[in-house]
This record gives sequence, C-alpha cells and structure tokens, in this order.
Amino acid sequence: MRSICQLERSGGYCMTLLDEMKPAVRRLRDGAGSLQQSAAHTLRQMTSGLRAWPDFVILGAQKAGTTSLYRYLTLHPRVAAAHVKEVHYFDLNLGRGPGWYRSNFPYRSALGHGPTRRLTGEASPYYLFHPHCAKRIRATLPEVALIALVRDPVARALSHYNHNLRNKRETRSFAQALEEEDGLLEGEMRRMQSDPGYESFAVQHYSYKARGRYAEQLERYFEVFGRDRVLVMRSEDLFSDPQRAFELTLAYLGLEPMQLGEFEQRNKGRYRRDEDPALAGLREYFSPHNERLAQMLGQGPLWT
Repeated sequence: MRSICQLERSGGYCMTLLDEMKPAVRRLRDGAGSLQQSAAHTLRQMTSGLRAWPDFVILGAQKAGTTSLYRYLTLHPRVAAAHVKEVHYFDLNLGRGPGWYRSNFPYRSALGHGPTRRLTGEASPYYLFHPHCAKRIRATLPEVALIALVRDPVARALSHYNHNLRNKRETRSFAQALEEEDGLLEGEMRRMQSDPGYESFAVQHYSYKARGRYAEQLERYFEVFGRDRVLVMRSEDLFSDPQRAFELTLAYLGLEPMQLGEFEQRNKGRYRRDEDPALAGLREYFSPHNERLAQMLGQGPLWT
C-alpha cells in the first residue's frame, strides 16, 4: 500500500482506494460479528439442559419502568442477568420450545446452591397484556415469582403512542389512534382467543387503551397463580422512591437489602404530557377500570 501511495501521490489514488475498501471492510467486520453471535447462540442452545429456569419474571406493563427495575435487580450480587432482558418466549417465541427459552439464562452451576444461591429472571412487558401468557407461564414455571408494574394508564398510553411515533409505527394523531383502537383490536383479540398460535401486530403495538385496563389483565394471573404470587407496584412509586421499590422487590424475592445510591431511569421518553386534548377524555375512560383495580388490590385511589 505504501508503494502505491508513493507512486500516486499527486492523483490521490491512495485515498480513493482506501475509500473504496471501506464497504468491504465493514462487511467483513459485520460478517465476523454475525458469525460470533451465531456461534454463541448455538452454544447456548446446545447447553440449554445445563442452564437455569428463571426464578422471577417481570410481566409488564409496557412503558411502566420494567427496564429500570430489571436493571436495578441485576445490580444485586445475588441476581444474574439473562442473555437479554426481554426474552418474549411466552408471547412471541413459544414455538421455539423450552430449550430455546432456557438457553437465555445462566448455567445452573454458575448460580450456586443453598441459601446463598443466585437468582435469575427476565422482563418481557407484553406478558401482562397477552391473553395466553398467564396459563403458559404457569405450565412451564409453576413456582416462578411474578412482578407487575402498573403506571397511570393515561400517561402510559401517551408514552406508548410516542414510542410508536419514534419507531415510525404510527402516523395518526393521538386522538385518531384512540378513536380507532376498539374497532381495530376487536376482531384481532377474538382471533387470538380462538387461535392461540395467532400473533397480532395490531394488538401488540396499537393497544393504547387496552393495555391500561390492568384489572382484567392481573385477574388472569391471580386466577392462575393466586394473589400472593404476584407483586404489584405502581410505577410512580418506583420513579419517585426507587430505593424503597427496590427493597420491596428484594424482600418479595427473598434477597438481602441493598443500597444502590444512584438510580437511573431507563428508556425515559421525552415529550409534552399536558398538551394533547385527548387526555381529558382518556382519564374519564379509565376511571372505572382504575376503581376496579384499586378494589382488587385493596387500596385507595391509585391515580387522580
């Protein structure tokens, strides 16, 4: 390369050649990365029988702080992170089989034994809303600890909508999306109920109001697991006093208290929350659903 540069200094041939080589170099680098990932995936699959089942699952809700809570938990010395936070096995990847699911978790030997054994878990925020996940989780993980975060459904819906805007999934106004939701999801939900293998893009991504009806979602888990098997926390409590919410979660999981100090809120969207005229009607819509949730949890008003 040096001789070419010396011979072609005046024509800039060296720089041109290097520029032309950049795409090939990038492809080689990307290909090497893909091969490495593929090899790691194959190894995890081959060793799935040696790996742990999760001890806890954070069910959701979407845009309710699941990423933050999971991050805090994995900082505890007795919690080992999964390969990915959102495994999405019981909602989107059930057909891959239990071996694939276990391949996402650490080796059992790495977690230790006895009272000091480390825990592992995952957080897939579609689990709470998906109509079949409660029974699927029970069939595979009958002893698992479940955690659900519930956020003011008005704020959650607006956050969900803005999330879709950022990801280019949404072009409608917030008011139009809310107005069209019931008609869009009605048939899709019926099909999901009748065909457990059916996956609905609309139900997963355009359920702005439906995902905020927490009582009907939690009811499925309470019926299948029992009320005492699901820790339910308000997202607002996690955001305003993360140390206390963290300690409550640790106590629920049987883990020792831990002081984290700095709490960074993950996946926090930036948008105006008070300027959309659809919000007033949305708060009225959620009022009876919030009252029902409060009664289920034995609490006073959850959001005003």
